[in-house]
Amino acid sequence: MQATKRLLVVVAMLVMGIATASRFALGQANDDLYSLEREVSALIAAGKVADAMPLAERQVAAEEGRHGAEHPSVGLALLTLAEVHGALSQYAEAERDVARARAIFDRWLDPADTGFIRLTRILASIYQATGRPNEANLARKEAAALEQSLVAGSQVYELWRASRFADALPIAERRAALAEQQLGKDHPAATLALFDVAAQYQGLNRFGEAEEIYRRAIAALEARFGRAHPSVVGAMGNLGILLMNQTRYAEAAAIFRDAMESAEQGLKWDAGKLAYIQQYLASAYGALGRHADAEPLWRRSLVAYEKNIQPYDPTIRNSLKALAGALTAQGRVSDAEPLLVRSAALDAIASILDQSLAETEPKKSLALAQRAVALAEQRFGPDHLANALPLKVLARSHQAAGQFAEAERHFQRGQKLFEDVLGPTTTLWPACSRLAPSCCRSRADTRKPSRC
Repeated sequence: MQATKRLLVVVAMLVMGIATASRFALGQANDDLYSLEREVSALIAAGKVADAMPLAERQVAAEEGRHGAEHPSVGLALLTLAEVHGALSQYAEAERDVARARAIFDRWLDPADTGFIRLTRILASIYQATGRPNEANLARKEAAALEQSLVAGSQVYELWRASRFADALPIAERRAALAEQQLGKDHPAATLALFDVAAQYQGLNRFGEAEEIYRRAIAALEARFGRAHPSVVGAMGNLGILLMNQTRYAEAAAIFRDAMESAEQGLKWDAGKLAYIQQYLASAYGALGRHADAEPLWRRSLVAYEKNIQPYDPTIRNSLKALAGALTAQGRVSDAEPLLVRSAALDAIASILDQSLAETEPKKSLALAQRAVALAEQRFGPDHLANALPLKVLARSHQAAGQFAEAERHFQRGQKLFEDVLGPTTTLWPACSRLAPSCCRSRADTRKPSRC
């Protein structure tokens, strides 16, 4: 019974993660792209469109070099390039940029993603400028409907997080009905809106109704996008969790296996979603007593997380505990012990970092950050990645105290740890805009002004 309770805790954590898994795929690249978007918009507004073009072109090339030509970040960069082409009245080029971005988004992004909203608005402006008012009007209506659905979806998500399923259900049902009315029954965003309805049914133990929606939505999305699309993989994961909640572990394992195989084929760059599916399957195997089968899945997902999120993320700490549980269940207590010790150390340091960040008195905040750095070095050694976040917090504390030289020194050391361990192109280390401009002064020659 106790093992089942632990399993359900893990599954609950995984449900929470399904909405945010894609953050690993885009990571810090999004910050760079949004910064570029703002910079280009400012140049266009100032009438300096010619200055914006090389920035946009370089960013497209940079994203292609970093991730490959089909990555969503390339699509986002293409939208910025389309805006520049539009500002220069080069509408054929702008429409070409949008078409290429749409092809990327259709393959990799959920149909309700904000990237589609921006794309549709840009397309509306192109249609309007090229004498196609009817098409422009339709595009504007679609963008407005997508944004309205996104806002309602956020409200539902917050209520769902608070376990207020009865309050969330009518909002989710209205959202789904409105999306179908405004976008059409066959629009993928309307299909996705049904997931929120199913999630509330699931929370209210109305499992039969939830399962019917999930299966119908999976079939519709798979027919449109193929089995490896993120929306299909995510929907399969949701269905598997529903089955887990009903102790239908063998059926859930089969669903998770299919989802993992699809993710491995089509979502190789999306380490987050693939890792979540691996953990779903590991949880199902654990519930079936197949701990030896679960172990490699916990290990693979942990490796993916360690390459994509910082060591103090709760996902890392919980994954360590889950892997330790799989080892303990096999009688390998000595193998599990180091994982539990590591998790406990991360928990302790994370708690100190939280206290430092919450402390309003600079001296106390600084003392807590110094304690966290010292503990990280003691537990993991001075060159371990676990020192990077404490160093960032320490830099922030020095900055708050007006000690900018010390802040810069610790910031640089933390950045070097990230680059030494994960490589110079890692997206984990934050842009220096997270610190005050004074902390970026010595980096001004290598960073864009808008980044600092």
